[in-house]
Amino acid sequence: MKISFVSLALLSAATAQVRFEVASIHECRADELVFTPEHPMQPDSIGVFINPGQVVIRRMTLNRIVSRAFGIVPAQITGAPNVQRFLSQLHYDIRAKIPEGVSQSQVPEMLRSLLEERFNIRAHQEQRMVDGYLMSVGDAQALETARIKNFRKFGDPAIRPPWKSDDGPPPASIEASSTGGFADVLSEAISPTVVAAETSVEGPFRFWVDIGSPSAAFDSLKNYGLRFGKSRFEKTYLVVDSVGHPSEN
Repeated sequence: MKISFVSLALLSAATAQVRFEVASIHECRADELVFTPEHPMQPDSIGVFINPGQVVIRRMTLNRIVSRAFGIVPAQITGAPNVQRFLSQLHYDIRAKIPEGVSQSQVPEMLRSLLEERFNIRAHQEQRMVDGYLMSVGDAQALETARIKNFRKFGDPAIRPPWKSDDGPPPASIEASSTGGFADVLSEAISPTVVAAETSVEGPFRFWVDIGSPSAAFDSLKNYGLRFGKSRFEKTYLVVDSVGHPSEN
């Protein structure tokens, strides 16, 4: 295992410590995480929403927030058992103001600063050799059938899958900006199986995937000319060494 001890502080420093102007953090109560017919889930009930001048995070675990901050899937975030429980069990609402003149593309950098300063997160990166599946493009024309013009947004009409599974759940719609990004999301969907892209093709793409099992997922993706073979390769992991409850607003 190749270890690269790059601390969160150094990663933040590399981006000139871009920060939110102000941020309010609220730990969600258990009853705030329950949806009922009287209080159904809405499109903006859970997730990260970037609007002009502000970022709103609703009902998200720290694991998911760290994922957005570093551009990696939650399956690539690890740590001691007590740290992993903290990252995955507590949910937060965060409302943060983007400073004037700062681009929305810098939101991940500001999230990293927030995690370091308010949650006292300390972390480092590791390059680990893992056994998994290498995804390659066997039919470029078939891959083009997955290409889309724009990502789906909340409120768009429901998108119906082009096929259905008779024995299991309906196929999942997974959108990604590239085949490399899709491999990361697929790894999360069929965890603990790990997938890596042999080469990354720029999209965006929408893939319909049977995520009932890794073999079912791989079979369904043959429709897009994707092929999967067992392999051993290097993946970057973010190891969270310590984390705490957020400081006062």
